[in-house]
Amino acid sequence: MSLMESKLPGTHGCRKACDIRGWIVAELAKSMNVAASQIDAFAPLHSLGIDSLAAIGLSGGLASYLGRDVPATLMWDYESIEAIAQALAEQPTAPARPRLPQGVLELQPPGQRPQIFCFPGIGGQGEDFALLARHLGPTQACYGLAIPESDEQGQPVSRIEQMASIMAARLCEVESEGPYQLVGYSLGGLLAFEAAAQITAAGKSVSMLAIFDTFTPEGKTLRPRWQRLLLHAWFLATRKDRLQQWYDLMENRLEARQPDLNARSIGQGEFISRCRQASAQYQPRPYPGSITLFRATERSPQSAFFKLDESNGWRSVARGGIRIIDIPGGHTSLIDSAHAPTSAAALLAELDRNVPTPDAPNSPELTTMM
Repeated sequence: MSLMESKLPGTHGCRKACDIRGWIVAELAKSMNVAASQIDAFAPLHSLGIDSLAAIGLSGGLASYLGRDVPATLMWDYESIEAIAQALAEQPTAPARPRLPQGVLELQPPGQRPQIFCFPGIGGQGEDFALLARHLGPTQACYGLAIPESDEQGQPVSRIEQMASIMAARLCEVESEGPYQLVGYSLGGLLAFEAAAQITAAGKSVSMLAIFDTFTPEGKTLRPRWQRLLLHAWFLATRKDRLQQWYDLMENRLEARQPDLNARSIGQGEFISRCRQASAQYQPRPYPGSITLFRATERSPQSAFFKLDESNGWRSVARGGIRIIDIPGGHTSLIDSAHAPTSAAALLAELDRNVPTPDAPNSPELTTMM
């Protein structure tokens, strides 16, 4: 039984810290297949070996156990199980808030700053942005969106336009008027872009479209075969770790052809395959607004086999201009635990810049920042 599914009997509402501590210890012991006596409630959470899936499940299970909402970032907000128990025991039962649409997760509750909506990478869920949201500060409302697998009729969706349309409708249920602030990572950049285009076409306003290291089809093109063969030969001749590089390249190609090998289920693998196909087939249309591109400073050795456009291909479609901001990290690490603080700081600075003022209209230009 997963943490999300598990409940202990008892009445909902306020519970004592000792009860909450006991529940967390019992659930972690069950999920880790160890005795409860081996779980130290006062030890730093990172020392317990809790992975992100278990952390997300714990938050959902606690919400059911307590009968009230708990933050999705719970396991990153406190140092120990005891700290979590004390914090939750001190809170009275929260008044009921409007239920969020399917596929929308509240990462940060409504605050003083306009909310942002985050579009995850391939096969991703709203929880992917939990670490980034934590570093945005308590006044920045933030929602994570899940990529839909099917439409309202239950039919699989296989095009970026379809996925973005469903996600745009969901975020408009949360915020009916706008202006909207959209953030996309990797595949989510394409989805955020298409959602912004659809929202704008419907007569609504998008005040910020921020994209974390997403390429359009034209922004990353495979080099001619003869150039790739020369690069292969150069890698093999000059790199000390050339054998490992070759193994890594072959493994990456195998994963690309058989995505379900690393998926949690065959169904998830099929969904990831559809996402990859949708990404390859998508052709962005000209967009009247501006785009902020957060570009990774680190590239894998395999990127040498591609021609990379300076703007990742976005300059030709951003009619309102583009800002390019270089941030530390590689494509797969921009919103992980090591880089989330830096990425969040860069995003907050851009959010502040996009706050409209009467005397300073926003007219973004192409810039590169470190």
